[in-house]
Amino acid sequence: MYSKGCVINMKKILKLLLIIFLVSINISYLKADCESDKEAVKSLNIDNENYVRDGKFIAGFQITSDQPADLYAEVTEESDTNKVIVEMKNGYMDYLTEYDNEPTQLNVKLYSKSCQKEVLDEFVVEASTLNPFSGLEVCSKVAGASQLCSKYADVSDMTEEEFSKSVKKDINSIMLKINIKNGIRKYLYLALIPFFTIGIGYIIAIRMLKEKRKSVYRGGGIK
Repeated sequence: MYSKGCVINMKKILKLLLIIFLVSINISYLKADCESDKEAVKSLNIDNENYVRDGKFIAGFQITSDQPADLYAEVTEESDTNKVIVEMKNGYMDYLTEYDNEPTQLNVKLYSKSCQKEVLDEFVVEASTLNPFSGLEVCSKVAGASQLCSKYADVSDMTEEEFSKSVKKDINSIMLKINIKNGIRKYLYLALIPFFTIGIGYIIAIRMLKEKRKSVYRGGGIK
């Protein structure tokens, strides 16, 4: 018969074996998830963001994944040593931050929770010095109507009022050209309609005359 001490030792051994078994299964799953996330990283869609909104200068990125992935990003701003962690949820991850309109960089490293701190990818977001007036409402009225609305346009020698007046002048000039083109097209259409009508009527009349002549010839000529 087994002694009580031997039974206790057997139970400890079984528990230890069970823990080792569960850990090995967990490691296997983690390895599989890590490989899956590595594949997902290869087909990520990464869009860098850099624009002016409500007078604020914004930089950042958006990441989307067509494959399920348990990813997160470690973001470090050039002017700051603090790291910001951003997690992917439902195949989407984004990060936006304000900056002082001086050239700067966001350094981004991508990780998977299953890959034990292995860097799967990294990229840099370049934040430029932007046109502070490019986010004004006047620039959204007619897309591309004024080069001054470019976020990279140099407007350092202009006030906001001067900028708005210049953009409105450019918009009016563009709209005038559009209206003139549309007016010319409309005039041409109206002018050509009578010619088309007369031409179609002439073709119909010729065909009717030819058919009449054929029917006369078939009947032995005019009696």
